[in-house]
Amino acid sequence: MAISLLAGNILLNGFLRWPSDWDNLMYHLPFIDHWIQAESLYSTHSARWSMPATSELLGAWFAVPFSGDYLIALNNLPAVLILFCSIVVLSKRLGLRCKWQYLAAFLSVASLVTMRQTIDASNDLPVASFFFASLAYYELTRFRGQMAFLLFGITTGVLVGIKYYAIPYAIILPSLLVVRSLRGVDRNAVSASNWIGFVVPFISIGAFWFGRNFVMTGNPFYPIGSSDFTDRVPYPGIHRTTLLYHLNWQTMDLVLAAIAKHFGLAMLFAFGVAPSTVLFALSSRRTRSWNIVAEWTLPYFSCGVVLLITPMLVEDQPGTLNHLRWGYTTARYGLTFWVFSLLLGFFGIAKGLSIVIARYPVLENGTLLLIGGAPTVYLITSISQFRIAQWLGVSIAIFLIIPVVQLSYMGIVCRPPYRYALLKRATVAVALAVSAAIGIAYLERRWHEGLAEHFYRYSRSAVFTRFDKNPHRVLVFDERSYPFFGSRRQYFVTQPMLFYNIDHAMNIVTRDKIDIVVAQMETKQEIARYRNAYEELDAHPSFRRNEDFSSGNYVLYDTGVRE
Repeated sequence: MAISLLAGNILLNGFLRWPSDWDNLMYHLPFIDHWIQAESLYSTHSARWSMPATSELLGAWFAVPFSGDYLIALNNLPAVLILFCSIVVLSKRLGLRCKWQYLAAFLSVASLVTMRQTIDASNDLPVASFFFASLAYYELTRFRGQMAFLLFGITTGVLVGIKYYAIPYAIILPSLLVVRSLRGVDRNAVSASNWIGFVVPFISIGAFWFGRNFVMTGNPFYPIGSSDFTDRVPYPGIHRTTLLYHLNWQTMDLVLAAIAKHFGLAMLFAFGVAPSTVLFALSSRRTRSWNIVAEWTLPYFSCGVVLLITPMLVEDQPGTLNHLRWGYTTARYGLTFWVFSLLLGFFGIAKGLSIVIARYPVLENGTLLLIGGAPTVYLITSISQFRIAQWLGVSIAIFLIIPVVQLSYMGIVCRPPYRYALLKRATVAVALAVSAAIGIAYLERRWHEGLAEHFYRYSRSAVFTRFDKNPHRVLVFDERSYPFFGSRRQYFVTQPMLFYNIDHAMNIVTRDKIDIVVAQMETKQEIARYRNAYEELDAHPSFRRNEDFSSGNYVLYDTGVRE
């Protein structure tokens, strides 16, 4: 059923739903298109070009071979599968029985955050996925050799390059490995060859983005620590956007409300139980499972500290608490900590219930159904923005089709005589390939015919009707640059970090041979990177305002460069 719900979500709300998420239109999708246009990962035409972008690089595999970004909904499918499998492995490490392992994994992905991020290119889910994959391989390094360290280095290297706030998460687990090696009680942890197996993939994968920034700016963490940081983040005091700065009863109420809204009461209950589980483990340490929980105390509370100091978790407009009141930002930025709480809380609950189930085994299946059914009902009743009726219909159809496909495969491929097995498998593979090709062809046609119309409706502006088949070069003074690339990425887009002054805009027009400039109109937000751009553009004779296509929140200007 979980597979059916996920597949139905990706099909209906991913493939058949147009991109509209703010962050996806702002930089996740533009990253990929800028790289494709530049044929390089060194494109600086995005306002956020210097950010680490391993997640978007993975998403490029679903975009580069195709004429548009219509398969980008598959971007986080590997991430959700990695998260699910990692929780299964970690639950097994804790000694949970098979049924309970898969239930814990299902609960870890049964949230609105996961449902939203498995239909676009957001990167908070990959942070949690690769953290728990790293934790699983870290545990494997206790009794395996160099291969375990190699895989630990790969997953941690991927984690560190996903986004800036993933860096502290990526430091936590290697720090534990350092402690193990200094204690000298673990032969694997003091082996030089094992450490080489970890360090080489960790640096080669994780350091790429920071090495690129160092080569281009001299600062591996650019714009952090540079004078440009205030341009990128014009908030007065970035520490004022953290939960630690706003830690009080009001904000804690909002945090708990965010957990309940975006994860459900099961997560909220597990979050409450997790500290008690850790404290009991520290005080008892009677069995291997409780010893493991005790050893996880440091990474668990370290994840909590990272949550407290994560910028922009509370607000991005001074004094509003807008992100905290919305709740989704709090849920997604803290996804790693919330899932860790779920894992530990679920372990404590499972251990408590095991005492009752040992006496009354008949209660086990009913208990599993009750615990697993609660988040399923929560998802069905909560995803009001995702066309529930159609989603359930598609999911039920997939749920019914899965056993039919399994039985057909067994009857066609696995049925004697086995000498024809290779031919049968080839036939099934060809049938699947043809079906995929037909589906991709449909999505491609739909994408190219409807994307401009979607953004016309989305922005309520006629600015997108100005673009024709000519390869325009567009300067965008707006947070969301993706709509201006075109369905085939046929328009070259430049987006500066903010509107500095009219001379800076003129330099960009000359340098990049810009023939169209698009600027957002006045915004009510206190912090706005492109405020007053249209006013100065209006006053300059080189920018001719096109009244026929300026509407909604956009003003369009012709520069005459192409004439």
